[in-house]
Amino acid sequence: MNDQETARVLCSLRYADEQTVRMYDLAFPQFVDEPIAEQLQRFRDEHQRHVERIDALLKQYWQQEPEVSHEFMAMVQEHLRMVDRSTNPDDTVHFILLAELTTQAEYDQAAEGEVGSEVARVLREHHAEEQRHVEYLEQRVPVAVGAAAERGYATSPPRGVQSMGPGAGGSLGGAVSGIAPKPSRNTGRACPPNREK
Repeated sequence: MNDQETARVLCSLRYADEQTVRMYDLAFPQFVDEPIAEQLQRFRDEHQRHVERIDALLKQYWQQEPEVSHEFMAMVQEHLRMVDRSTNPDDTVHFILLAELTTQAEYDQAAEGEVGSEVARVLREHHAEEQRHVEYLEQRVPVAVGAAAERGYATSPPRGVQSMGPGAGGSLGGAVSGIAPKPSRNTGRACPPNREK
């Protein structure tokens, strides 16, 4: 892919990671005194590092304001709203997992493109961290999914993310991979404006 296409991919990933940082910040008050708090803080810090590393890469590829799918941005924002509205920790864990699955799917899609070796290395490292986040959160999901379902929330993976592989069971069980929505003509801003190369 050319530099502008690479910048678009990086902006989508940056947006997902940046909003996930915000999501963890919103969720923390529910977990202050729980053992999970330290792990969630670690995940949040890893997403913040992703944003900073992607910013550094964007300086090399930025040519003009990239366009990012409004559909994707709206899906990420919906996860943020669900966490913001949630008052039950079990529900919140479920919503965090949905957001992490969406971010992981976006990294899956990015990995399918032909990018430079430095970008590919960063994407691989970030994807590995996303996988750790998902695997950890999935351990808490059976309880969280049940609690969320009782309250009428959706309990399926984000659109475009599917449970796959041997032994996959339940709405979020088993190995998870997928493809996030592809950019459409209905696009918006996901990176800070006026970025200099």
